[in-house]
Amino acid sequence: MRHVIVGNGIAGVTAAHLLRQRDGDAEIVIIGDETTYHFARTALMWIYMRQLTRRDSEPYERRHWRQGRYRLVHDRVIAIDTGARRVALERGEALSYDRLLLAVGARPNMFGWPGQELDGVCNMTRMADLERLEAVRPRLSRAVVVGGGLIGIELVEMMLHERVPVTYLVREPWYWDLVLSREEGEIVHRRLREHGVTLRLEDEIASIVDDGQGRVGSLTTRKGERLPCELVGVAVGVRPETELAKAAGIECERGILVDGALRTSAPDVFAAGDCAEVRLEGGAGLVEQLWYTGIRQGRVAARAMLGDRVTYDPGIPLSSAQFLFLDYTNVGWMDLARFAPPERLTGQRLVPGEDRRLGLEETFRQADGAPDSVRIAHLPRTGQVLGFSMLGSRWDSRVLTRWIEERRQIRWVLRHLDRAVFNEEFRVNRFRGGIDA
Repeated sequence: MRHVIVGNGIAGVTAAHLLRQRDGDAEIVIIGDETTYHFARTALMWIYMRQLTRRDSEPYERRHWRQGRYRLVHDRVIAIDTGARRVALERGEALSYDRLLLAVGARPNMFGWPGQELDGVCNMTRMADLERLEAVRPRLSRAVVVGGGLIGIELVEMMLHERVPVTYLVREPWYWDLVLSREEGEIVHRRLREHGVTLRLEDEIASIVDDGQGRVGSLTTRKGERLPCELVGVAVGVRPETELAKAAGIECERGILVDGALRTSAPDVFAAGDCAEVRLEGGAGLVEQLWYTGIRQGRVAARAMLGDRVTYDPGIPLSSAQFLFLDYTNVGWMDLARFAPPERLTGQRLVPGEDRRLGLEETFRQADGAPDSVRIAHLPRTGQVLGFSMLGSRWDSRVLTRWIEERRQIRWVLRHLDRAVFNEEFRVNRFRGGIDA
């Protein structure tokens, strides 16, 4: 049996490991077009800031792949023949497969701005993006970062580390408005300004101006402001990589469409990770582009490739981050969620309205004189807690998840918040004693 995996990111590598655990005799081929060896994409910022080397970003020692008898191919797949069960590689080789997994990730959004092709316009999702950022560094004196999400604020941190003056351009009324509340966004705004960042809200790129040598010289905003710079860091979201699948006749919408077992419309072809769009109950399509969801989908895809009867369950959402030394933890569903909680958990069917909100109530508390805050979403009538958004402190996501599973009510949760404090020496949590309901 030959399993071919296109993409050596977290979804593809997770699938490969489970396949090897279950089948010691199978041939497992992992094709990566960025690097030969799997690396942690979240390490790109730390490599740029010289806190890690490229080799440090590889979670597994290189002998691991040899000892596990994985065949690693550093090449790009240019075509898939689903009838002949074969993939064509850029360097001319063709590989047959018995089972094929597409774990090809996502590509950065670019919206056709004048000048976006100039040297100095950079994303930060791939190893090649890191190389472009490093190439600009010797001439870098001013930067503009565009995009109010996690990658955008990482680019801002990278500029601060280099002591480069940076203007942060956010199209929305506050930072990361799809996830954070206005109050939480204001906390982040204050932290950005404290670090010397020039923040421009409700504005966006109009054009990027050539310096006369094919490089970035400045950026002009929709409001007419001219921002001199040598670097424009673009982080305005990503979209699933679907071109390879579409060319092979595999059904795609926003992403590569898969059923609950992560099967595509082509026989014995599966998809997982950032590129996949999972059909949920009711016909809605779910695209998940997080580290832990890549792991979860990789495991399900591998089991399906082995013939197990499986159905992907998104489970209780979870994400965590740290930006400008502000810890952030999000567990469950807030009022503005990507998909509704299951009816078996809530006892009722929640359907997003035209404003994309689920109709949940949210309780917000902020510590006096500190950036620490908690926001808890719950059902209006019963008070059943469904989600947590915690900023400025560290929290145990396992405890918060358990409270959602146990259908705890908001009054109980507020009184017992201290049980969810993540115990870390020398760290203060200002909500350790709980909150009055």
